[in-house]
Amino acid sequence: MFKSDLFFAFGTADGLGLLCLSSMVGHTGKNGCRMYCGLKGRHKHGQLQYYPVLLKPLNYTVSGCDHDDIDINKLSLLPCSDYVDNLYHVVSTTTTAQYNQQHLETGIVKPSILLGLLPNHIFGIPECFTPDIMHFEGPNMGSLFTDLWRGTMRCDATDNRDSWDWAVFRDKAVWTDHGATVAACAQYLPGSFDWPPCNPTEKINTYHKAWEFILWLWGLGPGLLYGVLPDKYWQNFCKFVQGVRIMSQHSLTFEDIQEAHRSFCEWEYEFECIYYQRRADQIHFVWPCAHQANHLATKGFQLGPSSCYAQWTMECVIGMLGMEIHQPSNPFSNLTFLAIHQCQINALKVMIPDLEPSNNLLPNHSVDLGGGYVLLRACDRYNYHPNEAKSRVISEFLHAPVPKFKCWARLWLPNGQVSRCAWKETLKPADKVRMARNVKVTIS
Repeated sequence: MFKSDLFFAFGTADGLGLLCLSSMVGHTGKNGCRMYCGLKGRHKHGQLQYYPVLLKPLNYTVSGCDHDDIDINKLSLLPCSDYVDNLYHVVSTTTTAQYNQQHLETGIVKPSILLGLLPNHIFGIPECFTPDIMHFEGPNMGSLFTDLWRGTMRCDATDNRDSWDWAVFRDKAVWTDHGATVAACAQYLPGSFDWPPCNPTEKINTYHKAWEFILWLWGLGPGLLYGVLPDKYWQNFCKFVQGVRIMSQHSLTFEDIQEAHRSFCEWEYEFECIYYQRRADQIHFVWPCAHQANHLATKGFQLGPSSCYAQWTMECVIGMLGMEIHQPSNPFSNLTFLAIHQCQINALKVMIPDLEPSNNLLPNHSVDLGGGYVLLRACDRYNYHPNEAKSRVISEFLHAPVPKFKCWARLWLPNGQVSRCAWKETLKPADKVRMARNVKVTIS
Protein backbone atom coordinates (compact mmCIF):
# COMPACT_ATOMS: atom_id res chain seq x y z
CA MET A 1 0.00 0.00 0.00
CA PHE A 2 1.35 3.44 -0.90
CA LYS A 3 1.25 6.34 1.54
CA SER A 4 -1.15 8.22 -0.71
CA ASP A 5 -3.58 5.30 -0.44
CA LEU A 6 -3.90 5.43 3.35
CA PHE A 7 -6.60 8.08 3.42
CA PHE A 8 -8.41 6.43 0.57
CA ALA A 9 -8.43 2.98 2.17
CA PHE A 10 -9.42 4.16 5.63
CA GLY A 11 -11.26 7.35 4.72
CA THR A 12 -14.12 5.95 2.69
CA ALA A 13 -17.61 5.59 4.08
CA ASP A 14 -17.73 1.81 3.63
CA GLY A 15 -16.93 -0.92 6.14
CA LEU A 16 -13.17 -0.43 5.98
CA GLY A 17 -13.40 2.50 8.35
CA LEU A 18 -15.10 0.31 10.96
CA LEU A 19 -12.01 -1.92 11.11
CA CYS A 20 -9.90 0.94 12.54
CA LEU A 21 -9.63 1.13 16.32
CA SER A 22 -7.72 3.32 18.75
CA SER A 23 -4.47 4.33 17.15
CA MET A 24 -2.17 5.76 19.84
CA VAL A 25 -0.10 4.15 22.57
CA GLY A 26 -1.09 4.64 26.20
CA HIS A 27 0.13 7.51 28.34
CA THR A 28 2.98 5.35 29.64
CA GLY A 29 4.54 4.91 26.17
CA LYS A 30 7.63 6.65 24.84
CA ASN A 31 5.40 8.85 22.66
CA GLY A 32 2.64 9.05 25.23
CA CYS A 33 1.34 12.53 24.38
CA ARG A 34 -2.21 12.09 23.07
CA MET A 35 -1.88 15.35 21.15
CA TYR A 36 1.02 13.75 19.24
CA CYS A 37 3.49 16.58 19.75
CA GLY A 38 6.59 14.44 19.34
CA LEU A 39 7.77 14.68 22.96
CA LYS A 40 9.95 11.67 23.77
CA GLY A 41 9.52 10.35 27.29
CA ARG A 42 12.14 9.08 29.70
CA HIS A 43 12.07 6.05 31.99
CA LYS A 44 14.05 4.77 34.92
CA HIS A 45 16.81 2.22 34.41
CA GLY A 46 15.32 -1.25 34.08
CA GLN A 47 11.68 -0.04 33.95
CA LEU A 48 9.31 0.23 31.00
CA GLN A 49 7.01 3.12 31.95
CA TYR A 50 7.91 6.44 30.32
CA TYR A 51 7.30 9.89 31.79
CA PRO A 52 7.10 13.20 29.83
CA VAL A 53 10.16 14.73 31.51
CA LEU A 54 11.56 17.84 29.84
CA LEU A 55 14.80 18.20 31.81
CA LYS A 56 17.45 15.49 31.48
CA PRO A 57 18.27 13.89 34.86
CA LEU A 58 21.75 14.25 36.27
CA ASN A 59 24.14 11.34 35.64
CA TYR A 60 21.50 9.72 33.42
CA THR A 61 22.59 7.27 30.72
CA VAL A 62 19.47 5.29 29.81
CA SER A 63 19.73 4.49 26.10
CA GLY A 64 17.03 6.10 23.97
CA CYS A 65 16.01 8.47 26.78
CA ASP A 66 19.21 10.46 27.37
CA HIS A 67 18.36 13.24 24.93
CA ASP A 68 19.07 16.85 25.93
CA ASP A 69 16.65 19.18 27.72
CA ILE A 70 13.47 19.97 25.78
CA ASP A 71 12.39 23.60 25.45
CA ILE A 72 8.66 23.56 26.10
CA ASN A 73 8.26 26.92 24.32
CA LYS A 74 9.48 25.36 21.07
CA LEU A 75 7.36 22.21 21.29
CA SER A 76 4.50 22.13 18.78
CA LEU A 77 2.04 19.57 17.43
CA LEU A 78 3.23 17.41 14.57
CA PRO A 79 1.47 18.08 11.23
CA CYS A 80 -0.96 15.61 9.74
CA SER A 81 1.60 14.62 7.10
CA ASP A 82 3.98 13.31 9.80
CA TYR A 83 1.22 11.15 11.25
CA VAL A 84 0.51 9.69 7.80
CA ASP A 85 4.20 8.96 7.23
CA ASN A 86 4.55 7.29 10.61
CA LEU A 87 1.34 5.31 10.13
CA TYR A 88 2.66 4.10 6.78
CA HIS A 89 5.80 2.76 8.48
CA VAL A 90 3.69 0.91 11.07
CA VAL A 91 1.26 -0.74 8.63
CA SER A 92 4.15 -1.66 6.28
CA THR A 93 5.95 -3.83 8.82
CA THR A 94 6.14 -7.54 8.01
CA THR A 95 7.49 -9.02 11.26
CA THR A 96 6.65 -8.66 14.93
CA ALA A 97 10.09 -7.25 15.69
CA GLN A 98 9.69 -4.55 13.04
CA TYR A 99 6.23 -3.69 14.29
CA ASN A 100 7.40 -3.40 17.91
CA GLN A 101 10.23 -1.11 16.88
CA GLN A 102 7.99 1.16 14.75
CA HIS A 103 5.30 1.08 17.42
CA LEU A 104 7.85 2.29 20.00
CA GLU A 105 9.37 5.02 17.82
CA THR A 106 6.16 6.41 16.30
CA GLY A 107 3.70 5.98 19.16
CA ILE A 108 1.12 4.51 16.75
CA VAL A 109 -0.51 1.14 17.33
CA LYS A 110 -2.81 0.93 14.31
CA PRO A 111 -4.95 3.15 12.05
CA SER A 112 -7.44 5.35 13.87
CA ILE A 113 -11.17 4.85 13.58
CA LEU A 114 -11.37 8.57 12.77
CA LEU A 115 -9.82 7.81 9.40
CA GLY A 116 -13.16 6.24 8.57
CA LEU A 117 -14.60 9.74 8.26
CA LEU A 118 -14.39 11.68 5.03
CA PRO A 119 -11.15 13.72 5.03
CA ASN A 120 -12.99 16.98 4.32
CA HIS A 121 -15.20 16.44 7.40
CA ILE A 122 -12.42 16.46 10.01
CA PHE A 123 -9.43 18.67 10.82
CA GLY A 124 -7.11 15.74 10.21
CA ILE A 125 -5.05 13.62 12.57
CA PRO A 126 -3.65 14.61 15.04
CA GLU A 127 -5.21 18.07 14.58
CA CYS A 128 -8.66 16.79 15.61
CA PHE A 129 -7.44 15.30 18.92
CA THR A 130 -8.61 17.34 21.92
CA PRO A 131 -7.62 17.38 25.60
CA ASP A 132 -10.24 16.57 28.23
CA ILE A 133 -10.16 19.44 30.70
CA MET A 134 -12.70 17.76 32.98
CA HIS A 135 -10.47 14.88 34.08
CA PHE A 136 -7.35 17.02 33.69
CA GLU A 137 -8.54 19.63 36.20
CA GLY A 138 -10.22 17.07 38.43
CA PRO A 139 -8.75 13.75 39.52
CA ASN A 140 -5.59 13.89 37.38
CA MET A 141 -3.88 17.14 38.36
CA GLY A 142 -5.74 17.20 41.67
CA SER A 143 -4.27 13.84 42.64
CA LEU A 144 -0.79 14.84 41.44
CA PHE A 145 -0.63 17.90 43.66
CA THR A 146 -2.27 16.28 46.70
CA ASP A 147 -0.09 13.17 46.47
CA LEU A 148 2.99 15.41 46.48
CA TRP A 149 1.80 17.62 49.33
CA ARG A 150 0.64 14.66 51.44
CA GLY A 151 3.89 12.80 50.80
CA THR A 152 2.05 9.73 49.49
CA MET A 153 3.92 9.69 46.19
CA ARG A 154 6.04 6.57 45.67
CA CYS A 155 9.48 6.96 47.24
CA ASP A 156 12.41 4.96 45.83
CA ALA A 157 15.05 3.41 48.06
CA THR A 158 17.56 6.10 47.05
CA ASP A 159 15.14 8.88 48.04
CA ASN A 160 13.93 10.11 51.43
CA ARG A 161 10.50 11.53 52.21
CA ASP A 162 11.97 13.62 55.03
CA SER A 163 13.73 15.72 52.37
CA TRP A 164 10.42 16.59 50.67
CA ASP A 165 9.90 20.12 52.00
CA TRP A 166 6.76 20.44 49.86
CA ALA A 167 5.00 17.57 51.72
CA VAL A 168 3.40 19.90 54.28
CA PHE A 169 0.35 17.67 54.70
CA ARG A 170 2.44 14.83 56.13
CA ASP A 171 1.79 16.69 59.38
CA LYS A 172 -1.59 15.26 60.39
CA ALA A 173 -2.59 18.41 62.26
CA VAL A 174 -1.93 20.63 59.21
CA TRP A 175 -3.86 18.25 56.94
CA THR A 176 -6.79 18.05 59.38
CA ASP A 177 -6.99 21.82 59.77
CA HIS A 178 -6.90 22.31 55.99
CA GLY A 179 -9.69 19.77 55.47
CA ALA A 180 -11.88 21.47 58.06
CA THR A 181 -11.28 24.85 56.40
CA VAL A 182 -12.27 23.47 53.00
CA ALA A 183 -15.50 22.04 54.42
CA ALA A 184 -16.27 25.33 56.20
CA CYS A 185 -16.07 27.20 52.87
CA ALA A 186 -19.16 25.37 51.58
CA GLN A 187 -21.51 28.01 53.02
CA TYR A 188 -19.83 30.69 50.88
CA LEU A 189 -20.36 28.83 47.59
CA PRO A 190 -23.81 29.50 46.07
CA GLY A 191 -26.04 26.60 45.13
CA SER A 192 -25.46 27.46 41.46
CA PHE A 193 -21.89 26.22 41.99
CA ASP A 194 -23.35 22.71 42.32
CA TRP A 195 -21.86 20.29 44.84
CA PRO A 196 -19.38 21.96 47.23
CA PRO A 197 -16.08 20.25 48.09
CA CYS A 198 -16.34 17.95 51.08
CA ASN A 199 -13.67 17.62 53.73
CA PRO A 200 -10.77 16.04 51.77
CA THR A 201 -9.34 14.39 54.88
CA GLU A 202 -12.48 12.23 55.01
CA LYS A 203 -13.02 11.53 51.30
CA ILE A 204 -9.70 11.85 49.47
CA ASN A 205 -9.01 8.11 49.69
CA THR A 206 -12.51 7.02 48.69
CA TYR A 207 -14.30 9.04 46.04
CA HIS A 208 -13.66 12.74 45.46
CA LYS A 209 -15.64 14.12 42.51
CA ALA A 210 -13.91 15.99 39.71
CA TRP A 211 -16.01 19.08 40.47
CA GLU A 212 -14.98 18.97 44.12
CA PHE A 213 -11.31 18.91 43.11
CA ILE A 214 -11.88 21.91 40.84
CA LEU A 215 -13.61 24.05 43.47
CA TRP A 216 -11.20 22.98 46.21
CA LEU A 217 -7.86 23.42 44.44
CA TRP A 218 -8.37 25.86 41.56
CA GLY A 219 -11.09 27.91 43.26
CA LEU A 220 -10.22 27.97 46.96
CA GLY A 221 -6.65 26.64 46.80
CA PRO A 222 -4.65 29.86 46.23
CA GLY A 223 -6.24 31.45 49.30
CA LEU A 224 -6.32 28.44 51.60
CA LEU A 225 -2.77 27.30 50.78
CA TYR A 226 -1.17 30.73 51.24
CA GLY A 227 1.18 30.46 54.21
CA VAL A 228 0.74 26.68 54.30
CA LEU A 229 2.87 25.76 51.30
CA PRO A 230 6.41 27.19 51.17
CA ASP A 231 6.47 30.30 48.98
CA LYS A 232 8.16 28.79 45.91
CA TYR A 233 5.67 25.92 45.76
CA TRP A 234 2.70 28.22 46.36
CA GLN A 235 3.83 30.63 43.63
CA ASN A 236 4.35 27.74 41.21
CA PHE A 237 0.88 26.43 42.05
CA CYS A 238 -0.68 29.85 41.44
CA LYS A 239 0.83 30.00 37.95
CA PHE A 240 -0.89 26.72 37.14
CA VAL A 241 -4.18 27.98 38.61
CA GLN A 242 -3.97 31.12 36.47
CA GLY A 243 -3.67 29.05 33.30
CA VAL A 244 -6.47 26.70 34.33
CA ARG A 245 -8.86 29.52 35.16
CA ILE A 246 -8.25 31.22 31.82
CA MET A 247 -8.73 28.02 29.80
CA SER A 248 -11.92 27.17 31.72
CA GLN A 249 -13.66 30.27 30.35
CA HIS A 250 -16.41 29.92 27.76
CA SER A 251 -14.90 32.67 25.63
CA LEU A 252 -11.26 33.49 24.98
CA THR A 253 -9.32 36.26 23.33
CA PHE A 254 -5.97 35.79 21.63
CA GLU A 255 -4.37 37.66 24.55
CA ASP A 256 -6.03 35.23 27.01
CA ILE A 257 -4.56 32.23 25.20
CA GLN A 258 -1.11 33.83 25.11
CA GLU A 259 -1.29 34.51 28.84
CA ALA A 260 -2.43 30.95 29.62
CA HIS A 261 0.32 29.50 27.43
CA ARG A 262 2.95 31.61 29.17
CA SER A 263 1.66 30.57 32.61
CA PHE A 264 1.64 26.86 31.75
CA CYS A 265 5.13 26.97 30.20
CA GLU A 266 6.59 28.72 33.23
CA TRP A 267 4.73 26.38 35.57
CA GLU A 268 5.86 23.17 33.85
CA TYR A 269 9.54 24.17 33.81
CA GLU A 270 9.47 25.34 37.44
CA PHE A 271 7.50 22.26 38.50
CA GLU A 272 10.28 19.98 37.27
CA CYS A 273 12.96 22.17 38.85
CA ILE A 274 11.47 22.30 42.35
CA TYR A 275 9.82 18.87 42.62
CA TYR A 276 11.60 16.42 40.30
CA GLN A 277 14.94 18.30 40.59
CA ARG A 278 16.63 16.35 37.76
CA ARG A 279 16.76 13.26 39.94
CA ALA A 280 16.36 9.96 38.10
CA ASP A 281 14.66 8.43 41.14
CA GLN A 282 12.02 11.18 41.04
CA ILE A 283 11.12 10.97 37.36
CA HIS A 284 7.75 9.51 38.34
CA PHE A 285 6.77 12.87 39.87
CA VAL A 286 6.14 14.16 36.33
CA TRP A 287 2.81 12.55 35.46
CA PRO A 288 1.55 12.54 31.85
CA CYS A 289 -1.21 14.99 32.81
CA ALA A 290 1.43 17.57 33.76
CA HIS A 291 2.50 17.74 30.11
CA GLN A 292 -1.09 18.10 28.88
CA ALA A 293 -1.31 21.55 30.48
CA ASN A 294 0.77 23.07 27.72
CA HIS A 295 -1.61 21.73 25.06
CA LEU A 296 -4.70 23.34 26.59
CA ALA A 297 -3.58 26.71 25.25
CA THR A 298 -2.41 25.49 21.85
CA LYS A 299 -5.65 23.58 21.33
CA GLY A 300 -7.63 26.55 22.59
CA PHE A 301 -6.18 28.65 19.78
CA GLN A 302 -7.03 25.94 17.23
CA LEU A 303 -10.39 24.63 18.48
CA GLY A 304 -11.71 27.18 20.97
CA PRO A 305 -12.23 27.10 24.77
CA SER A 306 -11.56 23.70 26.33
CA SER A 307 -14.79 23.86 28.32
CA CYS A 308 -16.79 23.69 25.09
CA TYR A 309 -15.56 20.18 24.22
CA ALA A 310 -14.89 18.82 27.71
CA GLN A 311 -16.38 15.53 28.85
CA TRP A 312 -18.94 17.18 31.13
CA THR A 313 -21.58 16.92 28.39
CA MET A 314 -20.88 13.25 27.74
CA GLU A 315 -20.95 12.47 31.47
CA CYS A 316 -24.32 14.20 31.80
CA VAL A 317 -25.73 12.29 28.80
CA ILE A 318 -24.45 8.99 30.23
CA GLY A 319 -26.11 9.78 33.55
CA MET A 320 -29.35 10.88 31.89
CA LEU A 321 -29.62 7.76 29.73
CA GLY A 322 -28.54 5.51 32.58
CA MET A 323 -31.41 6.74 34.76
CA GLU A 324 -33.89 5.88 32.00
CA ILE A 325 -32.90 2.21 31.73
CA HIS A 326 -35.82 0.08 32.88
CA GLN A 327 -34.96 -3.30 31.34
CA PRO A 328 -32.39 -5.08 33.55
CA SER A 329 -32.53 -8.25 31.46
CA ASN A 330 -31.10 -6.51 28.39
CA PRO A 331 -29.71 -3.14 29.54
CA PHE A 332 -27.39 -2.41 26.60
CA SER A 333 -30.08 -2.97 24.01
CA ASN A 334 -32.39 -0.81 26.05
CA LEU A 335 -29.69 1.88 26.31
CA THR A 336 -29.20 1.85 22.53
CA PHE A 337 -32.93 2.32 21.96
CA LEU A 338 -33.08 5.19 24.47
CA ALA A 339 -30.13 6.94 22.81
CA ILE A 340 -31.70 6.63 19.35
CA HIS A 341 -35.03 7.86 20.69
CA GLN A 342 -33.39 10.91 22.27
CA CYS A 343 -31.53 11.70 19.03
CA GLN A 344 -34.81 11.55 17.11
CA ILE A 345 -36.43 13.94 19.59
CA ASN A 346 -33.50 16.35 19.33
CA ALA A 347 -33.66 16.23 15.53
CA LEU A 348 -37.37 17.08 15.59
CA LYS A 349 -36.76 20.02 17.92
CA VAL A 350 -34.11 21.36 15.57
CA MET A 351 -36.40 21.05 12.55
CA ILE A 352 -39.47 22.39 14.39
CA PRO A 353 -38.24 24.78 17.14
CA ASP A 354 -41.79 25.45 18.36
CA LEU A 355 -41.89 21.91 19.80
CA GLU A 356 -39.44 23.01 22.50
CA PRO A 357 -41.22 24.98 25.24
CA SER A 358 -39.69 28.29 26.17
CA ASN A 359 -37.25 28.13 29.07
CA ASN A 360 -37.67 31.83 29.76
CA LEU A 361 -40.99 31.50 31.60
CA LEU A 362 -40.88 33.63 34.73
CA PRO A 363 -42.17 32.33 38.07
CA ASN A 364 -45.49 33.55 39.39
CA HIS A 365 -45.48 36.92 41.16
CA SER A 366 -42.00 37.81 39.87
CA VAL A 367 -41.14 41.24 38.47
CA ASP A 368 -39.12 41.61 35.28
CA LEU A 369 -36.78 44.60 35.64
CA GLY A 370 -35.38 44.26 32.13
CA GLY A 371 -31.82 43.59 31.11
CA GLY A 372 -32.01 40.03 32.40
CA TYR A 373 -32.81 41.03 36.00
CA VAL A 374 -35.93 39.57 37.63
CA LEU A 375 -37.13 40.06 41.22
CA LEU A 376 -38.20 36.79 42.83
CA ARG A 377 -40.24 36.24 45.97
CA ALA A 378 -40.39 36.36 48.93
CA CYS A 379 -41.10 40.09 49.34
CA ASP A 380 -42.45 42.56 51.89
CA ARG A 381 -46.19 43.08 51.90
CA TYR A 382 -45.90 46.86 52.40
CA ASN A 383 -43.49 49.59 51.35
CA TYR A 384 -41.38 51.13 54.09
CA HIS A 385 -38.71 53.76 54.74
CA PRO A 386 -35.26 52.26 55.49
CA ASN A 387 -33.41 53.23 58.66
CA GLU A 388 -31.20 56.30 58.88
CA ALA A 389 -27.91 54.60 57.94
CA LYS A 390 -29.38 52.90 54.90
CA SER A 391 -31.24 56.05 53.86
CA ARG A 392 -28.03 58.08 53.90
CA VAL A 393 -26.20 55.62 51.62
CA ILE A 394 -29.15 55.31 49.23
CA SER A 395 -29.62 59.07 49.06
CA GLU A 396 -25.94 59.60 48.20
CA PHE A 397 -26.21 56.99 45.45
CA LEU A 398 -29.46 58.32 43.96
CA HIS A 399 -28.63 62.01 44.52
CA ALA A 400 -32.28 62.37 45.49
CA PRO A 401 -34.56 61.97 48.51
CA VAL A 402 -35.06 58.37 49.61
CA PRO A 403 -38.37 56.85 48.47
CA LYS A 404 -40.20 54.02 50.18
CA PHE A 405 -38.93 50.51 49.49
CA LYS A 406 -40.21 46.96 49.40
CA CYS A 407 -37.64 44.27 50.20
CA TRP A 408 -37.36 41.26 47.89
CA ALA A 409 -35.55 38.06 48.86
CA ARG A 410 -34.01 36.99 45.54
CA LEU A 411 -32.78 38.47 42.26
CA TRP A 412 -32.39 36.55 39.01
CA LEU A 413 -29.18 37.75 37.33
CA PRO A 414 -28.49 37.97 33.58
CA ASN A 415 -26.02 35.06 33.79
CA GLY A 416 -28.79 32.73 35.00
CA GLN A 417 -27.72 32.63 38.63
CA VAL A 418 -30.00 33.65 41.50
CA SER A 419 -28.68 35.90 44.28
CA ARG A 420 -30.27 36.32 47.69
CA CYS A 421 -30.25 39.15 50.20
CA ALA A 422 -29.34 38.87 53.88
CA TRP A 423 -32.97 39.52 54.83
CA LYS A 424 -33.92 35.87 54.29
CA GLU A 425 -30.50 34.23 54.16
CA THR A 426 -29.59 35.10 57.75
CA LEU A 427 -32.71 33.38 59.05
CA LYS A 428 -30.98 30.00 58.53
CA PRO A 429 -27.99 28.71 60.54
CA ALA A 430 -24.66 29.45 58.81
CA ASP A 431 -23.92 25.75 58.30
CA LYS A 432 -27.27 25.21 56.57
CA VAL A 433 -27.05 27.93 53.92
CA ARG A 434 -25.23 28.26 50.58
CA MET A 435 -24.57 31.99 50.63
CA ALA A 436 -25.56 33.79 47.41
CA ARG A 437 -25.44 37.46 48.38
CA ASN A 438 -21.86 38.22 47.32
CA VAL A 439 -22.52 39.70 43.88
CA LYS A 440 -20.14 41.73 41.73
CA VAL A 441 -21.99 44.73 40.27
CA THR A 442 -20.58 46.77 37.39
CA ILE A 443 -22.21 50.13 36.73
CA SER A 444 -21.67 51.51 33.26
